Amino acid sequence: MKKGRVIVFAKPQTRRTPLLRRLAAPVTLITFGLGLTYLLVAHRFRDPGPPAVSLVSIDKPLASLISSSRQAVLQRPKSAQAWGKLGQVLQAAEFPREARQCYAHAARLEPLSPRWPYLSGVLELQDQPEAALRSLRSATALAQGQTDAPRFALARALVERGQYAEAAVQLRTLLAGNANHAAAHLEMARIYAAQNQFKEATRELQMPLTNSFTERQALLLASQIAQRNQQRDVAVQLSRRALTMARAFDWPDPFLKEVQNLRVDRGKLADQANTFLQQQKLNEAEAALGQLLQAFPEDSEGLLLLGRLRYMQKNCAEAEAAYRRHLQAQPNSLNGLIQLGLALICQQSWTNAATVLEQALALKPDFAAAHHNLGVAKSHMGDAKGAIEAFRDALRCTPGDLNTMFALAEELANAGKQNEAIEYVKRAEALAPNDIRVTRAKQQLGFR
Repeated sequence: MKKGRVIVFAKPQTRRTPLLRRLAAPVTLITFGLGLTYLLVAHRFRDPGPPAVSLVSIDKPLASLISSSRQAVLQRPKSAQAWGKLGQVLQAAEFPREARQCYAHAARLEPLSPRWPYLSGVLELQDQPEAALRSLRSATALAQGQTDAPRFALARALVERGQYAEAAVQLRTLLAGNANHAAAHLEMARIYAAQNQFKEATRELQMPLTNSFTERQALLLASQIAQRNQQRDVAVQLSRRALTMARAFDWPDPFLKEVQNLRVDRGKLADQANTFLQQQKLNEAEAALGQLLQAFPEDSEGLLLLGRLRYMQKNCAEAEAAYRRHLQAQPNSLNGLIQLGLALICQQSWTNAATVLEQALALKPDFAAAHHNLGVAKSHMGDAKGAIEAFRDALRCTPGDLNTMFALAEELANAGKQNEAIEYVKRAEALAPNDIRVTRAKQQLGFR
């Protein structure tokens, strides 16, 4: 059998200022649920100038919007809306640090708005998770049910970090206000599954399984639950059904939509290139990406797509270079890490590939393809134990993946675990009896 396939400092005051004058800044009382009251004092502070960024590699419409938004801040430095709009434009142009500076200033000028801490928190999730949770908690308190986006983002971030008790409180609050919130039900199911409460998890999955935004992820989670309940055939059927579905759009988010709408032209170019790649139209994809990267030479999404194109063209060294440029802008890009791992495997750089894939799995432990590809790298490194563990983890995530079954069977056979290897070949045969790999595996393992 063949190896598994890779699937600023202010001058101190010298005169005393009377206390009342020092506290003459606007004061706001905010009362939330449970009788909690917060005193927000908008202290006087020296207005920083709006951040300046290089517009050399930005397309003309977006560069013009950055310039006009920055000018609006200079003309109205006390306007939260001006600061916030500049932040949104900078976020759309992928200047996250500068966008966060603008959001922080907008939040000081407009302390009752949930929009600014929320958008800041979304950006902080990439590399400052604790700061992100603080921002999302603040946005959730300020939103007071006007929109569920901050609370849902907070709950999901808490689930991803294993802080299930707080996450459950936030999700139950969401569901009390909207019992049909499919995405909240899906996150509750994740909590129950993580705590081995499979009956409760299955109950929570009923609505997500009928919602177009959540169905694919719900099927994958249901498959994992069936696998852990020793319902192997059910697990396989569910995972195979999920794998045939296209990835859904993200759950609707009005605040992020405002930012995304600023990237319409850029987004259209990226979508066009991505469509050609999905259709295996590599020449058309090359032309579309050329147009995209000519307008936005350092566009992180464009670089990711370029890497994918080069990989599909079997030019793995150039694919690696494109992915590394993408990761310079977004170090915690899950897709970037996964695809860089593929490019390294393509070049037989097994140890480097394993390191990159382990980084990806630290971000998303249930990514089946990353586990599988890690198994391939470990196998070639001579780490049979690590390869077997990685392939088993991949099957726990997607029990019906034939590629992983054959790869695991081969690794088990090489490790002298003949009976276990035969068991996985039999599983594969039950799913795809006419697959030529079944015949080959049976011949090599010596059974009919």
